[in-house]
Amino acid sequence: GGNTRLVVTGCQNPTVGSIVRGEYAVYAENHGRAVYRRHQQAAVTAPNGGVSMLDVLVYFWDERDGPSFCGWWFGPKVGGDQVWAYCPDQTLTPPATMWRVPYDGPMDGSLAVKILADGATEEQRAYQQPPQYQQQPQQHHGFQQPGLEHDWGQQQLDESERQRLQLEAERRRQEEELQRQQAEAEARRAQQEAAERLRLQQEAERIRIVAEQQQRREEMRRRAEMERHQQEEMRRHQEEMRREQERRRLEEVERRRREEEQRRVEQTAAVAIRKVIQQLRLCDDVTFPEVHGQLEQIMEQEGPACGSIRERVTEEAKQAINQTSERLQTEREQKAAEEKRRREQEELVE
Repeated sequence: GGNTRLVVTGCQNPTVGSIVRGEYAVYAENHGRAVYRRHQQAAVTAPNGGVSMLDVLVYFWDERDGPSFCGWWFGPKVGGDQVWAYCPDQTLTPPATMWRVPYDGPMDGSLAVKILADGATEEQRAYQQPPQYQQQPQQHHGFQQPGLEHDWGQQQLDESERQRLQLEAERRRQEEELQRQQAEAEARRAQQEAAERLRLQQEAERIRIVAEQQQRREEMRRRAEMERHQQEEMRRHQEEMRREQERRRLEEVERRRREEEQRRVEQTAAVAIRKVIQQLRLCDDVTFPEVHGQLEQIMEQEGPACGSIRERVTEEAKQAINQTSERLQTEREQKAAEEKRRREQEELVE
């Protein structure tokens, strides 16, 4: 009925147990069966560590997606990817036992689903028993043992009572036969249901084994793909390192070439300046002004090209100018002194 409720108890898995245990009420309908929802939402820890409040539903899914998906499920959403328990039974109401926890794990015999009658509490349901009918003791009529003194009327009464008792015995026999047939039919039905449950269990076990094999194959494929990706990443990294090393090598070669070119340019400019410096060192008073002008001119032209040795070349030019100037001054003084002595000697001779 619309007020039918469920009570879920047990479950050896502590995580799943804390989610599914509780009382449920009819919430909706799916695939021809009622959907039950727990009165309280469950606090479920997400992979990122957060806690989400989710509905807990018990619902039936038919064979439209294949026999391996047919049965009763615990989950937060009808037909969703997240599920907590599964039973392959196709009963009209959630099975009392035979639940797998988790859905692809072993059967948990402790998880139990009890169906409460309309408006009944769990305690009332526990005490709902089929009525016990007490057999009433047979009522024996107080006929006395007929004697020879009884008349024909008494014999007629005895014959009617005997026929009544025979009819009562035949009725009881028929009732007992009917009960026996019903019991045999119930036993056959229970046997058929047990055989069907066993078949479903075996089928579910086969499906679980196939799923595990597929999962192992998928895991091996993922590992192989991961190893291939790692190898490709390593090769790519090595190629990048090789390219970087080649780039650095070429940069070093180019840097050395530029430095060598710069040294060559500097040396060429320095040699041109030093030639004039050498000429300056050898000049006399007559050629000094001209050579000095040539030195200043070439210093202006070639000085910037000297680069790192410009300061040294400039110092060499200054030293050459100073030394040559001092040498020429000394020579002029010597000539003047000699000229003075010569005139003095000529005056003494006269």
